[in-house]
Amino acid sequence: MKLSIIVIFIFGLCLQGQAQEVETPDILVTGKAEIEVMPDSFKIVGGLTSRGKSRPDVLKDLSQRIDKVRGIIPSLEGLETVEIRTNEIAIYSIRQEGCDTEAFLSGYSEATYPDDCSPKEEYAGVTVTIIGSPVAQAGNTLSLASEIGFDSLEIDEFIVSNSQEHANEAERQAMRDALNRANRLAS
Repeated sequence: MKLSIIVIFIFGLCLQGQAQEVETPDILVTGKAEIEVMPDSFKIVGGLTSRGKSRPDVLKDLSQRIDKVRGIIPSLEGLETVEIRTNEIAIYSIRQEGCDTEAFLSGYSEATYPDDCSPKEEYAGVTVTIIGSPVAQAGNTLSLASEIGFDSLEIDEFIVSNSQEHANEAERQAMRDALNRANRLAS
């Protein structure tokens, strides 16, 4: 009986010693997934400007142009959703050459300041962003905005509205791919 206990004990020590010497390797398995998603919205960015003799006239004209955009764009046939945003309006006076020179403003003594520096013209501008769907209407919306009288226009980007849902699906596919790779390694 003592022999069997000693053998078991020695066997246990051998196993314990082997366990300390042999490290279990870690195997990392990565999964990949790629999904293609069609954008469902578009973003058009454009500028509206107005010039005139007085600030009130320029602001009134610019306001009317913004109202025109807000009235016409949403009624475009085939456009399902539309959001129109404007940013801050930039307003400044246009003066004759030399009135706003950097040399005069920085105080150089050689700078000559013209006698009449009253504004020759007033200017106001605003950036307008149009976000709409479906994507198929981006070109028609751009064309209509051009007809309304934007000074500059571009399709800024195409948007996938529910990107988190698509990211979650890609993650699920990547996990399935990693599991398949791990099973192939294990077999």
